[in-house]
Amino acid sequence: MFLPPVKIVSEAIKLLPEETKERGRKALRAAAESPELKTAPEYEGKSSGWIEDFVRSSPQMGSQILATLAGGPIAGIGFMVFRLQEARMRMQSERRRSG
Repeated sequence: MFLPPVKIVSEAIKLLPEETKERGRKALRAAAESPELKTAPEYEGKSSGWIEDFVRSSPQMGSQILATLAGGPIAGIGFMVFRLQEARMRMQSERRRSG
């Protein structure tokens, strides 16, 4: 994946019309304030929540890294797809049970 250097991007942004920049700022602000990025209620006031999220996801990341190391990138991708499908199936079954 190609990522342009920051200097090129910042120079390109300077060329944008002011209204386009403002729309971009509003979109970024709305994304930053979205409920998905808020701290979980059980951790409110205790910490930023980032550490807890990292600790909760570390088994998944560890197993993903091990799968990639053991079997290469294809095994890592396969493992990731398997875990995503598993999560999707779990969510669907929970929806069916709840109503």
